Amino acid sequence: MMRFPKSSALGHVAVALACALACSAVQARNTTDSERTIVESRAFLSAHPDLLFRIRGFELLNQKAPEKARDAFRKAALYGDKPSQAALAGMYWDGTGVARDRPLAYAWMDLAAERAYPDFIAMREKFWASMDESERARALQQGAAVYARYGDEVAKPRLARELRRERRKVVGSRTGYAANAKVRLPNPVTGGADSSVEQPYIVIDGSQFYADKFWQPEVYHAWLDEQWKAPREGRVEVGPIKPVKSRIDPKGKKPAKP
Repeated sequence: MMRFPKSSALGHVAVALACALACSAVQARNTTDSERTIVESRAFLSAHPDLLFRIRGFELLNQKAPEKARDAFRKAALYGDKPSQAALAGMYWDGTGVARDRPLAYAWMDLAAERAYPDFIAMREKFWASMDESERARALQQGAAVYARYGDEVAKPRLARELRRERRKVVGSRTGYAANAKVRLPNPVTGGADSSVEQPYIVIDGSQFYADKFWQPEVYHAWLDEQWKAPREGRVEVGPIKPVKSRIDPKGKKPAKP
């Protein structure tokens, strides 16, 4: 469980929301114990940089290392991870590990809402309502550069290349190998090879570990959408969800690193 300072600051709310959504996606009611073991395993995360760097980012925030957390979230953002993009928005809004920049924070939150996840849309609207007209103008200007480097148009193909390459390392040209293989993962309860208990590992069928929803880019993104678009129990209340459409023109500027 990640811990954050008790604060009414909008940025802290955004970071806490991103963390809550990321955790609830793994713990969703329609996710089995085997699936949770898979997505939390080192073998899986090493092939999914979006999740790997997101988890690392929240761990670093919890360790009070915001500058390192920022760098981890940016790496996850390169692969289209929406909770990481929302976390960056919150950090820029409050000036946590970065220079405070509310227009840039809005641009990041607009990007986090790119796939119409309701909580991020609502958070984006909170940001917009809190800015003055000059900040809003700057947000729309800066947003194009953020989209050019981190938007789904470039981030999804980037992640797709990683997923396909990592899956080929195991499957290659061996038809049916993945489905018939057995994958040994550290037991999340007992801790793996260094554990003295009887079952330090859990054996998972290859058909589960290499299921399309974890490795085929289009199916993987649909699986993420299914987790994050659903209403959450105990969700953070951030306000009304409108409008859905982004205010930023992604084509308004050449790529630049924010």
